Amino acid sequence: MELLRDLVIVFAAAVLVVAVLRRLGVPTIAGLIATGILAGPGALGIVRDTTDIERLAEVGVVRAGATQVISMELEGANRVADWVAGRLE
Repeated sequence: MELLRDLVIVFAAAVLVVAVLRRLGVPTIAGLIATGILAGPGALGIVRDTTDIERLAEVGVVRAGATQVISMELEGANRVADWVAGRLE
């Protein structure tokens, strides 16, 4: 149950921080990184036990990488199809 509480806190904080920083013209990724730094045990200590969140973060990184690879493969397949169809020089 603590994991669910921590996730809700981190997501809520991320929405708030990203919204504020976007108004200042700061990119979204910087807001997400700032949220992680602030919520973690090194700063405000809102989230104390980070093992479960680290595992979820690793799954997210693997998923993002896999999505990128699939996207690149589809783009490459589309280029080959265009070349075969004579639409690409």
